Amino acid sequence: MIERAILQHVIRRGDVSTVEAYERPIEVRSMAQRVQRWAAKEFDACSICRGDAVMLRTGVAYCAKHRDELRYDIDPRPGRLTSAHLRAEPSPRELTGTAIVFNVWSVDLGGFVERIRPQSVDRTLREATDLRALWSHEPSEVIGRIEAGTLAVRKETKGLAVAIDPPRWADRHVESVQRGDVSGMSFAFSALDDEWFLQDGLPHRDVLDMMTSEVSIVGWPAYPQTTIRVGPASRDYRPSMAMRQRMARI
Repeated sequence: MIERAILQHVIRRGDVSTVEAYERPIEVRSMAQRVQRWAAKEFDACSICRGDAVMLRTGVAYCAKHRDELRYDIDPRPGRLTSAHLRAEPSPRELTGTAIVFNVWSVDLGGFVERIRPQSVDRTLREATDLRALWSHEPSEVIGRIEAGTLAVRKETKGLAVAIDPPRWADRHVESVQRGDVSGMSFAFSALDDEWFLQDGLPHRDVLDMMTSEVSIVGWPAYPQTTIRVGPASRDYRPSMAMRQRMARI
């Protein structure tokens, strides 16, 4: 089991402070602290020429010259819906939104920020991972699942779009979204390839490849640009019956 740390982000609104907590593996916090030391000129040595490092790629240090020589392996195959069974007729209770947003920075996650690159979700889609949709990352609050046909996801230009057909017992959650009390999403992932660099004195992390295990509707998203709403997705979001049959054979 991966040991995880609770990283806190404090928002001050006048005299009021709000603490938001986000989980990341212990090694991520350690990597952020490693890059933070660069601000004090305590640089890592480039793994190739032993010069001052300006970037860590999956924990390996590179100077500016050798950073620019790295090749980026980006899967050109497009994303697709990973559920071939989502109901053809949308439910008025359906929850739709964007669980992962690409190329935008997160809030401060306790001393660093991160960004999700578009190619990072390709592995999850390509391997047809049986994702779950949860409420607030709570394992006992499963409101959708790929294999059950109650969750579908699709890679779009702005991020990973989701459609959830929640159970009746989750009506209270649907109401919270409908009222606008909850309007964001999050996701659980394990990074397989990432880059770290220092910018304006703050460690920045680019996630280049990852395995995603679940998406969640949350009250305090690390990426405020994520969305969730009540109502079916557009018609072209849903595969035709012929497309479903083709997808079922993939």
